[in-house]
Amino acid sequence: MKVSVIVPTYNERGRVGAVVEGVRRVLPGAEVLVVEGGSTDGTVEEARNAGARVVRVGRGKGLAVRKGAEEARGEVLLFLDGDGSYPPSSLPSLLSPLLSGRAEVVRGSRFRGNSSFSPLRRVGNRLFSLLASSLYGRTSDLLTGMFAVRRGDLLSLGLRSGGFEVEAELFVKASRKGLRMQEVPVHYSPAKGSKLSPLRDGARILLTLLGGWG
Repeated sequence: MKVSVIVPTYNERGRVGAVVEGVRRVLPGAEVLVVEGGSTDGTVEEARNAGARVVRVGRGKGLAVRKGAEEARGEVLLFLDGDGSYPPSSLPSLLSPLLSGRAEVVRGSRFRGNSSFSPLRRVGNRLFSLLASSLYGRTSDLLTGMFAVRRGDLLSLGLRSGGFEVEAELFVKASRKGLRMQEVPVHYSPAKGSKLSPLRDGARILLTLLGGWG
């Protein structure tokens, strides 16, 4: 079964090459698709030199997830960020429950693995995860950027997010559709220069959880 690993990027020169090479080491038969959000620092060249196929789209995490799913050649999709915060070595642990039929969405939990957060991000993630658990179903890490899903299932959800609220939208819609979800521990070490805005993106995540996407 063909697997595509989708890597959203924006100005990740000096990091994305190592991510692509790491993916190719642990999943040598997988397509590595870098979804590029308008970088100006040489990210595209570095990704291509490392062996990735690059698709250029507009800026935005949600747009990268949606366009990556549309452009991917694999039946199974794995996602991780291009800044190196999630180690590619965790990818096989996400793939296994999906291929065995134990789950239809597999999400990497940073809180169950060895991870570091700033105090603000830790509290925010915990609160959003608690709210999501009370509304839709248990999750220890609502906002994880590392997950696995079959391409057909992801496309059927009709995601519309443009930004970092896409992980919350995925969780909400997968829960409503009754897709079986499973979490596996993953390691996480936040990269410097995060593009996420706690206030703006936090408001969008809250709106998504409270039904803003219908």
